[in-house]
Amino acid sequence: FAALLAVKTDVIVVDYVDRRGFEQLLRYHYCEPTQLNSVGTARCALDAAYKFLCPLLAERCARRLDEMLDAGVALEILRDLRFLCARLPGAASAPPLPALTDDGAARSLAQCSRWCDSLAHNALLVLDENADAALTDERLEELTYEDLALIVKRDTLRVSSELVLVEALSRWATA
Repeated sequence: FAALLAVKTDVIVVDYVDRRGFEQLLRYHYCEPTQLNSVGTARCALDAAYKFLCPLLAERCARRLDEMLDAGVALEILRDLRFLCARLPGAASAPPLPALTDDGAARSLAQCSRWCDSLAHNALLVLDENADAALTDERLEELTYEDLALIVKRDTLRVSSELVLVEALSRWATA
């Protein structure tokens, strides 16, 4: 929050994080119960926790999303976590940032990343076990090529028939 408060102004604009996620971040910091009742809210709160380096809230969000995992939710999570997970193959890359000068901030970032990586891993396990449901879910069509390739190239993907896989790839290609 230091960067937000560095400029002397009456109004602080926080437009790079979803309102629901920021509200949950504030609830957490004010020691009020977080309300992670939906996948969308938990996902937005995870994004806010990551951006504001709040690993305990990131943990809470990741655990809550783990509880809600099914094939469709796993597809959504995999799509959205690409920007937060360092360990996903083909993860977004950018020029390196200057090293964090504060050791506490660096540790917080590492902890947030670990929770995101853990959630992505669990989402992939759910997709492996529920391959047919995932491959017939229309949210599959929202995935990037890298995310789709990550799913269909897995040796552990338990698809009932190659036809299910081919139909899913055909749907994705024409979406």
